[in-house]
Amino acid sequence: MAKRKGSLWLSHDSWYLKTYINGKQRAYRLGHKRDFISKDEIHNAADRKLLELRQVTAGSMSRIPLDGFVDKWYLVTGDWRPSTKNGYRKMWKRYVSREQWAQRPLWEYQTRDVQDVLRSVANKYNLSKQTLRHFKAFLSGIFRAAIIAGFRETNPVRDTKVPRSAKPGKAVGVYTLAEVEATLSALAPLPIAHCAFAIAAYAGLRLAEIQGLDWTDIDLEERTIEVRRTRWRTFESDAKSAASRNWVPVTEKLAVALEAYGKEQRSGALFTIGLSDYTDREMKPRLRHAKVQWKGWHAARRGLASNLFELGVDDLTVSRILRHSGVQVTRDHYIRSRDKRMTEAMAQLEKGLRQEAGKERVDSQN
Repeated sequence: MAKRKGSLWLSHDSWYLKTYINGKQRAYRLGHKRDFISKDEIHNAADRKLLELRQVTAGSMSRIPLDGFVDKWYLVTGDWRPSTKNGYRKMWKRYVSREQWAQRPLWEYQTRDVQDVLRSVANKYNLSKQTLRHFKAFLSGIFRAAIIAGFRETNPVRDTKVPRSAKPGKAVGVYTLAEVEATLSALAPLPIAHCAFAIAAYAGLRLAEIQGLDWTDIDLEERTIEVRRTRWRTFESDAKSAASRNWVPVTEKLAVALEAYGKEQRSGALFTIGLSDYTDREMKPRLRHAKVQWKGWHAARRGLASNLFELGVDDLTVSRILRHSGVQVTRDHYIRSRDKRMTEAMAQLEKGLRQEAGKERVDSQN
């Protein structure tokens, strides 16, 4: 991005940006000094203000490059969950920030340009289709923000397609009922791991939801878990969506695991340590020693969906247990087992074919 043409000024506990417009010096208040926790935040606020002024004074977006807009505006002003913002920053640094095409002005991008970007990123980093879909959504969000900010009128990502050169995604992990039992058995000496994995496998909570649980969310008499919040690293947020903020039934095995874990203390947070670091430090070595494969926390959630469906629970009910906003998400991304109804349908077809064959034999004999 071009160097800042202005200076910062602290006056009466507020930060101001001084700059020249049409030969005249102007001062713009950026905010109270308590609104900024570091110099970087002050500089970012000044850069965003200069972006606004460029649009007003130049009457052209020719000097606003994509990388500058994203780094100084989009990633700073976006109102996302902390984990989402962290993922966006990683995606930006990994695939975009050092690329020459990212230095082009925002207004220049057309659909064919973004299609070339997708193809280039797919080939250079050998990405899967699923990762490219995430990357495409990330780019679309950038241009949508540019439209809202007044730097563009159209979104060039809308009509692009994920390139055919993208490699197929890896098979996702899913725990069978037998694998759940083997994993819990191996983790029995680690009370934290045993209880947390039991919640994932028997209630289907996401890792951040497990991390955010408080003992007041557990009702062992009513056999329910109330999902209210998530915790990622040191950041606590409300549950992911309105659908996610709901209760989950507690099975007998999960109730036993919670009872055992809560013998000494049943107040405050269930888990006061970071489960992600704990997984690498304690759980994985224990499972390797027991020769039990670790498939990941989300594999337990997918496993619950698949196991319920295989046992005859309809997909709508499975979706409600996982607290998805729609059943299609459950069907497309979570159920990884064969639909018995398909086998039954084909059996009905075979039965019908046999009946027809029998009728033909009778007719030929007559």
